[in-house]
Amino acid sequence: MIYCVAVTRQGARVAQAVASALKGALYLPERLACEYPGSRGYSNIRDFFSRAFKEARGIVCVMACGIVVRGIKDYVESKTKDPAIVVVDERGQFAISLLSGHLGGANSLAKLVSQAIGAQPVITTATDVNGLPALDDVARELSLEISDLNMLRTIHMALLEGQTVCAMDRAGILKRYFGGRDTSPLIILTSEELAGGEEACPQKGTLYLVTLLPPLGIKEDNWGVRQVSHRRERTLILRARRLFYVGIGCNSGTGRDEIESLVRDTFSMHGLDQRLIGGIASIDAKRGEQGLIEAARALFCPIIFFSKEELSKVDVPNPSPAPKKAVGSPSVAEAAALLATQGSGRLIVEKKKSGNCTIAISVVGH
Repeated sequence: MIYCVAVTRQGARVAQAVASALKGALYLPERLACEYPGSRGYSNIRDFFSRAFKEARGIVCVMACGIVVRGIKDYVESKTKDPAIVVVDERGQFAISLLSGHLGGANSLAKLVSQAIGAQPVITTATDVNGLPALDDVARELSLEISDLNMLRTIHMALLEGQTVCAMDRAGILKRYFGGRDTSPLIILTSEELAGGEEACPQKGTLYLVTLLPPLGIKEDNWGVRQVSHRRERTLILRARRLFYVGIGCNSGTGRDEIESLVRDTFSMHGLDQRLIGGIASIDAKRGEQGLIEAARALFCPIIFFSKEELSKVDVPNPSPAPKKAVGSPSVAEAAALLATQGSGRLIVEKKKSGNCTIAISVVGH
């Protein structure tokens, strides 16, 4: 919940506009609350902050920065616990990200407030103003666990100083998050690029490593753990809380666009985050299927192949004689999606056929 708070009558009008746009709760001094139906009154701003820090995900304060700083100073704990704090002036000209810009989401909140009332967002975090990737933003948006906040700060400082940071991202999570755009000096290596092991990392200057790991229950042998085991003192571990695996069956000659569109449309239809795909899985008879290979590359996804014998052993909700006759297994999409989770996942989207493709989605983690 977003709390919007003001201290004056002029500020109350701006706070009400923000609360209405963001579907937040409006808090006003008791003398003003009666003028705004649905608002909640407070008697002391420090008492309000004491309560809001325990309850709110973000707080939009329409008042002077000094009031906010003095009001919150006794309640600030850490960037992992503090809510997002955004300060807006009483004329609604500026929306300042004051506290918890990345992990708390204050930078994003400042932009939302700005869009709602036509204000100018004020962002001061170093990575943002220098156009560099912020890994705590990635972690917050994708619910990744951060192994070491001190190492996170060290890596951000290395990026700011132009040092090379190599991200070992076998599932392509970072590539999808950044849309494949240039993130240098953060060098993101996906499954294909990591085929040669750690040698794929650029070897210039001080090298820091970021390794993304799957949820507990998935074997980590192929996720970069072995490559960085002797460099733990310079490694940040980000762990996904959940990953989706996409099982795909397709007719020979199916084009990339059809496969890619089916994946995107299915994720959108079911409200799933496509950025958290752990991999695409299919039958090994499709190893040379160019459309499938190109679709996986476009989605920054590794491909896992299973034999018809392996697929045939999986208990699925929708076996069919058609794939049994064509490739020797009563299921491709559902069985492959489940096998990819290494026994730790469950099917959340049963097989769906569209044109020349069949898709199913499993999830591991929570």
